[in-house]
Amino acid sequence: MDYLFACILMGAGIAIDVVLATLARVRILGLNRPGLSWLWKITFTHILFPVVGYYTAIYLVHLGPWMTPVVGVLAAGLLGWHLTSLVRDILVDSRSDEPSNEAGSTTSWGLVLAVSWDALFSGPAKSAQAIGWTEAQILWSFPIAGLVVSVGGGLALAAAELLRRGLDPRRVALSPPVMRAQALALLLEVGIFAYFMLLALIRLTLGFEPAVLTSAVGACLIAAATGITLWRPIQSAVANRFL
Repeated sequence: MDYLFACILMGAGIAIDVVLATLARVRILGLNRPGLSWLWKITFTHILFPVVGYYTAIYLVHLGPWMTPVVGVLAAGLLGWHLTSLVRDILVDSRSDEPSNEAGSTTSWGLVLAVSWDALFSGPAKSAQAIGWTEAQILWSFPIAGLVVSVGGGLALAAAELLRRGLDPRRVALSPPVMRAQALALLLEVGIFAYFMLLALIRLTLGFEPAVLTSAVGACLIAAATGITLWRPIQSAVANRFL
């Protein structure tokens, strides 16, 4: 059960961006050809990218024991960079007078890759999570996390389809309850990635236990601090991300 929960948690962390990106394109995406194209591309990258990141980290660790702390710093640094970029984008979006509107096709590989970088960065952090796992458990963890991403993306497409058919999507998306829900989802993403960042740093670099409990407490504090200081900018960013 702990193994399954760990896989689902990693999947949830990299799925939140997919869900938000899907809902932000509700005028185009749904249970249609563009939506299904978007879903399979996103699922593919969110399975492949963690594999690449994880086995790159494992290769580095096998170069010598001295590399383990380095991999911890590398994993924490990548996720820390992602979190910093996320917060920076929130602040930039909140100051924009116009809603963001990505150029090019909504289902292009360029946009898919832009939404998938967090999956690549999660790979090295997985080396801290997977300590004690068998090779089979490690291999299965990637499709399990990918399934979580696919389910989240599919549910977002279904919700987008309902909005497109029966309601004014912009009015619904900008309603206070929906904006709060999306803002909380962004904070959840911050918390999950902060957890894996701290887990990599504490377990691999510092060799400290209990790493899981310490990382969980630290992640909650980081998410809470982000929410307290940036709650209004986050809600403004949610509005500006909507097409």
